[in-house]
Amino acid sequence: MKFIIETQKLKKTLELLNQVKTKSSPIPHLSSVKIQAAKGLNGIAVIRTNLNTWMRDIVECDVVEDGVCCVNIYSLLQAVKSIGDDDVSISGDNIVKVESTKSKFEFTSLDVKDFPEFAEGNHPKHEFEDDTVFYVDPVEFAEMVNVSKIACNLKDSRQFCHGVLLEVVDNRLRAVGMNANAMSWFYSDTTHNISCGSSCDALINSSTSVPELLSLLKYVSCGQVKCVVRGNVLLVHDKNTFMCTNLIDVAKPDVNNLMTKVDTNNVFFNFEKNDVIDALDALNAVSPELYIDVVFNDKGEATFHAESRVSGVASFVVSADTYDFSHPEGCKVYLNKQAITNAVKSLSGDKVKFTLSTGEEAVSLESGAKMVIHPIAVQQPNVTHLIMPVRFRSQEK
Repeated sequence: MKFIIETQKLKKTLELLNQVKTKSSPIPHLSSVKIQAAKGLNGIAVIRTNLNTWMRDIVECDVVEDGVCCVNIYSLLQAVKSIGDDDVSISGDNIVKVESTKSKFEFTSLDVKDFPEFAEGNHPKHEFEDDTVFYVDPVEFAEMVNVSKIACNLKDSRQFCHGVLLEVVDNRLRAVGMNANAMSWFYSDTTHNISCGSSCDALINSSTSVPELLSLLKYVSCGQVKCVVRGNVLLVHDKNTFMCTNLIDVAKPDVNNLMTKVDTNNVFFNFEKNDVIDALDALNAVSPELYIDVVFNDKGEATFHAESRVSGVASFVVSADTYDFSHPEGCKVYLNKQAITNAVKSLSGDKVKFTLSTGEEAVSLESGAKMVIHPIAVQQPNVTHLIMPVRFRSQEK
């Protein structure tokens, strides 16, 4: 094996594959990359796996002699970083030589036959009738997953709370994250060329698969990536870069029932996002308490309030640009401070909409009204964070 490659190209590829994290393992191949040089590829194929995720990148370079090797990714990456901008020559199948004009390194190759291979049926060159296939802009896809995953909770015993759920709704892609107290979902801006052989309900593990997926989406430079949901596997690839990852195999909850609460019998407030963030940051600075309360009134104001035994009482008033709320007694919502802060800060626009799901029985204007629990939605177009309050009741006098 021998090939000559631009150092920056190889460095970029190794940094991408280094995102496939491995826990301490007695299998040395999981800390290595398999490099296959082939004139037919017009370059090299570099492959990494942790047995849950496989990632491959094809890099164009000058292949002098076909061959394959398997070397430790950390050692190879450090060597490439030390070379600088010179082209690098890599040769040898058993003893791998990495050479530039000023540097020379040698690494022992592991037995390539022992490198774990993904199943042939999970290769993107195959197409099956039951596949769900969709094309999506990588930047949009990354934002959908990144925003939705803030509601995931790895400490929850229910596995569906550990991942981001991908669904196809009205020919649009929807990403959903959830836990016992909150749910976040993000609709794609546009319809996609989607073919559904079966229902798409891919649950991507937010700990073991989402970081690798986000790294790949940031790395690719094409206008769209092709995604294939095949049984319990998600495939994501463009022309040269490919990822195959196992999905969480568990029954998915029906999330549509909770989502409908945002659309009926609601009142809302539209705020400047930075005003809300300033109020929440101020409360975080002065109060270590886990919960805050937010009081909404018929003047279009929201008062963010926290009490602490150490720092006393802190309140910040934020005025809405527009609102639909006419209850003279107002209402008070008790919220997890971190949940509401993460929800607002994850949004990208300048405005944020707070929607209170009320219904006939939820807001009684009589003093001493019955306490009820209803979610509050933090929204922007296509994005919703649904947060379950600690309490929801008429404002106490």
